Amino acid sequence: AKAKLSEEAAKAEEKRARLLAEVDDDYTKGKALAMEGLTEDSDSKALDLLERALARGDEALKRLDSIEKQNAEDAALLAEAKQRRDRTIAGIVKVRIHRADLYIWRGSLPNAKKELDAARKLVPSSPDIDAAMQRLLAADEDDPQELRYLRERRQSGSRFGGRAGGGGRR
Repeated sequence: AKAKLSEEAAKAEEKRARLLAEVDDDYTKGKALAMEGLTEDSDSKALDLLERALARGDEALKRLDSIEKQNAEDAALLAEAKQRRDRTIAGIVKVRIHRADLYIWRGSLPNAKKELDAARKLVPSSPDIDAAMQRLLAADEDDPQELRYLRERRQSGSRFGGRAGGGGRR
């Protein structure tokens, strides 16, 4: 009876590992994308990489939801799923904060606020989100005319602002 019990426990453990392997794969791939996004020099590419990392995190959370619904009687599996959920949510919040910081740097404060609001939905009270919100508020208090001028100049592609190729001596 003892051998049969340990055999059943081993089978249950193998089933848990197999079910959670896909979640772990999504988490690992999302973390790799996030790290690549954090080291990317181009802010547009970094935002895209971080968005892809968020998609992996969302996919991991959906898989966890499905696993928890289908295996509600397995307390050990639910405990492991909760650990993975907490780790995934923490990663998603970090990525959202990094995206918010990029948007703040770009001067796109409404997009930064959306990122922080999405992070706050996942974790209502977080000192990291609070700190990012303070950075957002500080950026909002800067001179908007100066920021607008810099943003327009950056987007125009000309070092003097305005449209390139016009108005010089001939």
